[in-house]
Amino acid sequence: MDQVADLIHTVLTHTRPVAGSKARYTLDAALAAKLSQRAADLLAPFPLYPTIDLG
Repeated sequence: MDQVADLIHTVLTHTRPVAGSKARYTLDAALAAKLSQRAADLLAPFPLYPTIDLG
């Protein structure tokens, strides 16, 4: 859970609002890719439907 909390914290602290919008935001693309990979690595050992071949 600490690793998940760290991912959330990192996203929230690096997200910046777009001027003039209450719904749009920016997040550095390189950081987003890094965090996405970290999340995928955390989830990899726990497939949602392990008996279904999605490939």
